[in-house]
Amino acid sequence: MHSLSLQNQTLILYPEGAIFWQKQKALLISDLHLGKSAVFRARGIPVPEGSDPYDLERLTTLLKKTRPQKLIILGDLFHAKESASAPTIMNFSNWKKEHNRLEIMLIEGNHDRSCRDLPVKWNIELMKNSFSIEPFLLSHQPQNQIGLYNIAGHIHPSIKVKDRGHRTTRIPCFYFGEQSALLPSFGSFTGHYTIQPEPNSQIFGIVDNQILHLPQKVWFS
Repeated sequence: MHSLSLQNQTLILYPEGAIFWQKQKALLISDLHLGKSAVFRARGIPVPEGSDPYDLERLTTLLKKTRPQKLIILGDLFHAKESASAPTIMNFSNWKKEHNRLEIMLIEGNHDRSCRDLPVKWNIELMKNSFSIEPFLLSHQPQNQIGLYNIAGHIHPSIKVKDRGHRTTRIPCFYFGEQSALLPSFGSFTGHYTIQPEPNSQIFGIVDNQILHLPQKVWFS
């Protein structure tokens, strides 16, 4: 993990792809895309059984580490309407029962909008667009609001880096620009988008279950 001071707030970055906001006792994650493999199979693309149990177990482990008062999901909890397969719903329902006292907020992502309504018994508060807890504006897609620093998901950021032998590789990352930040996707069955960082950005890569602060000299575009 890595501690970061941002907007006079302490944020703890975890290699699972999450941020723990100390003052609010809130765990922020984004883009689980549960049921993605079910969607592929429903559309005739042969893929193995999904990674949902693995990702939910990772989330459980993270909750035990951080003990948050609330879990804030910055969009795309599920992947598409076909995600509502029996195994996917059962996996998440069983996970939710284990964490029934945890306050969960979901900012609706573009993939969530194509899914069925969340069961009332899950007791998940759905936010349609974004919401602010000063000094941050939390959203799925990046947004601008004067006076607030935006933390978003959606992009699945990764960065190209080069080693001393001038070989390049792409790794998932946390991105912190001057006015906004991007979380990596929490789901393990997701793609990544190579970002072009601003010169004054901070990049924290996820490598071998560790957080690495990547200086600008290793960025490669």
